[in-house]
Amino acid sequence: PRRWFINEDNAAERFIYLYGHVPDRNVFVYWQDTTRALVPESLSVLRDLLTGRFYDGDSIDRRFLQAETIAFLAGPCVRLSGVWKNNRDVIGGPFVNYSFNFQGRFYMADGLVFNPGKLKLDALAQTEAVIRTLTPR
Repeated sequence: PRRWFINEDNAAERFIYLYGHVPDRNVFVYWQDTTRALVPESLSVLRDLLTGRFYDGDSIDRRFLQAETIAFLAGPCVRLSGVWKNNRDVIGGPFVNYSFNFQGRFYMADGLVFNPGKLKLDALAQTEAVIRTLTPR
């Protein structure tokens, strides 16, 4: 998207992310070369492992977590949504996460917003639009 940037520093670890500012928005994509069971709890744990490592300790606030199964790329997808937090930096905001299997690979695409004291719905919709236009290769 316009005025977004890509960071591929961790591509060798199958993790890339796009980001934009004002407001701050991130979309990461993680993949594995095998399929994975689409179980919300294990997907939440995986997201926390990834964001803990690549986003300096972010995690899901389980009190606000919602999970649903939707269709995406002609197959099942678990869509997680809720609130992320970072206890060390005392920050957080909304997120949306899509996890799915496609052509023998597992993908996790996650969008989050950080915009303290301001409305976040439009920015979150932007991150979800980026995710929904994802076309894995």
